[in-house]
Amino acid sequence: MEGDRKLLRAAYLLLVRRRRYPGVREWELEKYLGRNYREILDRLGEELSRLGLEIREVVLKEGGREVRHFVVVPARTAVHMELGVPPFRVNEAAVLALAISMILASSGGRVKRSEVVELAKTKLPEYRVERALNKFVRLGYLKEEDDDLLLGLRTYLEMDLDRLAAILAGRAEASRLGGDASAREGSG
Repeated sequence: MEGDRKLLRAAYLLLVRRRRYPGVREWELEKYLGRNYREILDRLGEELSRLGLEIREVVLKEGGREVRHFVVVPARTAVHMELGVPPFRVNEAAVLALAISMILASSGGRVKRSEVVELAKTKLPEYRVERALNKFVRLGYLKEEDDDLLLGLRTYLEMDLDRLAAILAGRAEASRLGGDASAREGSG
């Protein structure tokens, strides 16, 4: 009985947004669920997987220390794409993808906002680019320090950055080879 209450409490902590960002920090789980919160999360993860959801753990650096953050996200399937209206307009998603890829490609994990605007305005009006960047800063996908853009907490929580980097690296490799890299590998 106590286990079911803790499972319900864990689901509530993970699914109900109480602050600006979704999810819950590790210390909150330990406070409300006890030291065995990992076991409870494993049980909850099994239940959520039947619904096409998964619990993701992200380790972030805040103030020189590591902070673990947990959030429930859709499993990596195409099912959640069939649910209806996308969360962003296509041009907004393009600006976000451009900003994230530029930040990932930069050496210090930050890029000048003006550089993103300059590149994006070759395809979109500048006011739309600025509006999209402001929106993503406000929503927490990007952070702004001075005139630099950095990845925000929601980007780490909701996006698979390793997969995005691999896709971008594959595209760069294909363009460097002058075509489709997979076609060249198969012809060998």
